[in-house]
Amino acid sequence: MIQEMESMRKYDQIFTNFADKLKVNGNYNAKEINFECLRNSIDNYEAKCGKFSDYGLGKIKFIAHACEKHSSLVLS
Repeated sequence: MIQEMESMRKYDQIFTNFADKLKVNGNYNAKEINFECLRNSIDNYEAKCGKFSDYGLGKIKFIAHACEKHSSLVLS
Protein backbone atom coordinates (compact mmCIF):
# COMPACT_ATOMS: atom_id res chain seq x y z
CA MET A 1 0.00 0.00 0.00
CA ILE A 2 2.87 2.37 0.77
CA GLN A 3 4.36 1.68 -2.66
CA GLU A 4 1.04 2.53 -4.33
CA MET A 5 0.75 5.76 -2.36
CA GLU A 6 4.31 6.72 -3.35
CA SER A 7 3.46 6.00 -6.99
CA MET A 8 0.36 8.19 -6.77
CA ARG A 9 2.37 10.99 -5.17
CA LYS A 10 4.93 10.73 -8.00
CA TYR A 11 2.22 11.03 -10.66
CA ASP A 12 0.71 14.00 -8.84
CA GLN A 13 4.08 15.74 -8.66
CA ILE A 14 5.01 15.04 -12.30
CA PHE A 15 1.69 16.20 -13.70
CA THR A 16 1.38 19.22 -11.41
CA ASN A 17 4.73 20.40 -12.76
CA PHE A 18 3.66 19.49 -16.31
CA ALA A 19 0.40 21.44 -15.96
CA ASP A 20 2.14 24.47 -14.46
CA LYS A 21 4.85 24.53 -17.11
CA LEU A 22 2.48 24.15 -20.08
CA LYS A 23 -0.41 26.13 -18.57
CA VAL A 24 -2.93 23.30 -18.92
CA ASN A 25 -5.59 22.08 -16.51
CA GLY A 26 -6.77 18.84 -18.09
CA ASN A 27 -9.96 20.31 -19.55
CA TYR A 28 -9.83 19.67 -23.25
CA ASN A 29 -12.06 19.49 -26.30
CA ALA A 30 -11.68 16.03 -27.84
CA LYS A 31 -12.43 17.50 -31.27
CA GLU A 32 -9.36 19.75 -31.01
CA ILE A 33 -6.72 17.24 -29.80
CA ASN A 34 -3.78 16.46 -32.01
CA PHE A 35 -4.05 12.68 -31.64
CA GLU A 36 -0.67 12.07 -33.23
CA CYS A 37 0.84 14.30 -30.53
CA LEU A 38 -1.13 12.47 -27.83
CA ARG A 39 -0.08 9.03 -29.05
CA ASN A 40 3.58 10.04 -29.42
CA SER A 41 3.61 11.77 -26.03
CA ILE A 42 2.16 8.74 -24.25
CA ASP A 43 4.61 6.42 -26.02
CA ASN A 44 7.50 8.72 -25.11
CA TYR A 45 6.43 8.94 -21.45
CA GLU A 46 6.04 5.18 -21.16
CA ALA A 47 9.41 4.54 -22.84
CA LYS A 48 11.13 6.77 -20.27
CA CYS A 49 9.01 6.24 -17.16
CA GLY A 50 7.22 2.91 -17.61
CA LYS A 51 3.61 2.05 -18.33
CA PHE A 52 0.90 4.20 -16.81
CA SER A 53 -0.72 2.71 -13.72
CA ASP A 54 -4.49 2.80 -13.34
CA TYR A 55 -4.07 5.96 -11.28
CA GLY A 56 -1.65 7.42 -13.84
CA LEU A 57 -4.16 6.94 -16.66
CA GLY A 58 -6.23 9.68 -15.04
CA LYS A 59 -3.37 12.10 -15.65
CA ILE A 60 -3.40 11.62 -19.43
CA LYS A 61 -6.02 14.38 -19.56
CA PHE A 62 -3.17 16.87 -18.99
CA ILE A 63 -1.25 15.50 -21.98
CA ALA A 64 -4.45 15.60 -24.05
CA HIS A 65 -5.01 19.25 -23.11
CA ALA A 66 -1.40 20.09 -23.99
CA CYS A 67 -1.81 18.36 -27.35
CA GLU A 68 -4.94 20.43 -27.99
CA LYS A 69 -3.33 23.69 -26.88
CA HIS A 70 0.17 23.38 -28.35
CA SER A 71 0.99 22.53 -31.95
CA SER A 72 3.91 20.32 -30.89
CA LEU A 73 4.85 18.72 -27.63
CA VAL A 74 8.06 17.01 -26.61
CA LEU A 75 8.20 15.22 -23.28
CA SER A 76 11.67 14.89 -21.84
